[in-house]
Amino acid sequence: DPNNYPVGQVTLAHNQYTHQMTETMGRWTGDVGPGRLEGLLGVDWQQRNTQYNSLLSSGYPNDISLNAGVGATSYIPMSNTVPYRYAALFGRANYNVANKYLVTASWRRDGSSRLGNQEPYGDFWALGGAWVFSEERFLAADTGIINFGKIRASYGTTGNEPNEDNQFMEVYTSSLPSRGYQGLQGLRPTTLGNQQLQWEMNYREELALEMELFHHRLWFSVAGSRSWTDNQLIIMKAGPVAGINKVLMNQPGINVENRALEIELQANKVALGPVNWTSAVMLTVPRNKLAAWPGLAGTSYSNTYVIGHSLTTSQNYHWTGVDPKTGYYSFQTNNPNGSPGPFDVAPNSGLDPKYYAGWSNSFRMGNWQLDVLLDYRRQQGYNPLVILAQQHAPGSQAPLQLSNGPVEWLDHWRKTGDVTRQQRVTSGADTLALTRLYDYTASDAWSMDASYLRLRNMTLSWHLPEGMAKKWKLQGARIYVSGRNLLTVTKFPVADPETQNPTVLPPLRTVIAGLRVNF
Repeated sequence: DPNNYPVGQVTLAHNQYTHQMTETMGRWTGDVGPGRLEGLLGVDWQQRNTQYNSLLSSGYPNDISLNAGVGATSYIPMSNTVPYRYAALFGRANYNVANKYLVTASWRRDGSSRLGNQEPYGDFWALGGAWVFSEERFLAADTGIINFGKIRASYGTTGNEPNEDNQFMEVYTSSLPSRGYQGLQGLRPTTLGNQQLQWEMNYREELALEMELFHHRLWFSVAGSRSWTDNQLIIMKAGPVAGINKVLMNQPGINVENRALEIELQANKVALGPVNWTSAVMLTVPRNKLAAWPGLAGTSYSNTYVIGHSLTTSQNYHWTGVDPKTGYYSFQTNNPNGSPGPFDVAPNSGLDPKYYAGWSNSFRMGNWQLDVLLDYRRQQGYNPLVILAQQHAPGSQAPLQLSNGPVEWLDHWRKTGDVTRQQRVTSGADTLALTRLYDYTASDAWSMDASYLRLRNMTLSWHLPEGMAKKWKLQGARIYVSGRNLLTVTKFPVADPETQNPTVLPPLRTVIAGLRVNF
């Protein structure tokens, strides 16, 4: 509107993105000694270039043309070029002796422009082997007891490059004239360059047993793995004089260790009278911990991570419930006034799952089939009552709008002797209650048991008999009714134990009926 806005503004932008890549491989197979050797050698190359250009001009009077910024009182050009180059040389060799002894080895050398020119290359390798003992003469598969059996083991390395471009160099961007010296436009840094960036190293080892027994009726496998890292790429805080408060750098000696035990057991076509039953159970027991971090106490992460504990473990006050005498939240502390201090923090239990399992079952009787999948997870989760208390406390009005609170808020302290999980409510006049509420949100009360058993999927279907399918010239047909997330058993309050957030939509209960025909 030229009457109300007598000046104009124009924004021009032009972005260009190009990406080239190629992968070339050569394979060779031949007999070497008592076994057969398969070799592979390849080259991978990528180049990507992203260019952003923009121009923002404002302050044009109505009678002045918008040509090349003439008459503009504010003229802000911006340009940013992000190049990326990646190359790799890789090879792999597999050696098989009588289908009983298997050995594989691989190696690759990767180079990335995200690491600068000093150390852009990294070497990674892996070695694995397996023994198929069911092929041995003394355990021949025709005995019917052991149809298949294999022991395998592997050890190897991989690497990680920085997630963002140009972290090895100092990058500048244009500043607004209002932020420049005497209203002049200038440049400001967005990164602190680090020319010593290197590849982050990941190590992994695994040992596993696989067996098929009793005329292929039973399948069993168990695998144990351990992985850890070295020379981690992390963001460290820089001093105020640097102008930017963070810099990406490698930290040798930091060891994050992950362990896992995975067990799978499957029974095929077990006869239960006229019903054929197929069942499979899968169990995973993961463990994560920060095994080592030299000098952690002197870094900005000293209050975030705890050596010997999971990465999801933090240090908080220990919440002990509500004092039945006073009605205020109570904490484990040595302070006589009951207020926790900096020396009262301790590691909490973290959020890693203790274990999780799935149990699938399929029952077939004639043309009818019932499939059921159960999902169980033993875990800690975010306490939704703490999330809601951080938004607005029970008894106080929400800052932006009125809202309904959960029924758990009714379990609050009212009189001396009440045993509750919520302290006395206040609209803000009780300053001690507000202090205890702040301590509550900073305590280990934010973590609670979020274990659940869920009927993930159930499907009932009727299959068209083969004779009728052939008569109608069909490959097959079935009518089915399928439901997802039909039932959840949990003690987790307010929110869904899978999403653990009262502000987002939980997994929906869905029921579908359909007809499927294969011609």
